[in-house]
Amino acid sequence: MPGSDAYRQFEQLFDYEAGELDHLPESRYRLMEELSPINHVDRDTPPTLLRYDRGLDAPYGIHHPLFGAAFKEQMDAVGARCDVVAAGKPVSGSQRVSVPAFLKEHLALR
Repeated sequence: MPGSDAYRQFEQLFDYEAGELDHLPESRYRLMEELSPINHVDRDTPPTLLRYDRGLDAPYGIHHPLFGAAFKEQMDAVGARCDVVAAGKPVSGSQRVSVPAFLKEHLALR
């Protein structure tokens, strides 16, 4: 997968190989879903900044900006702050903010 070798660690965690992904037991899929942050969004989810070097139209890869866009949609639906920047461009009404500025704002570091 382009952009990262993190998926190898994911394979180790869930004890599978990429070629077997379509044939995993249902229990493995449930565990993957349980561990995905998108399934735990609620109004108390902390403010989140997701930044991606690639744009939304990049070839599929782990940590794809389309996940960020979907995550932002979930966060917006519950009124939680989420900014997504892909290839330097704000996504879906996000603010283009630097990591230090975002942390200063939300950790009261002024």
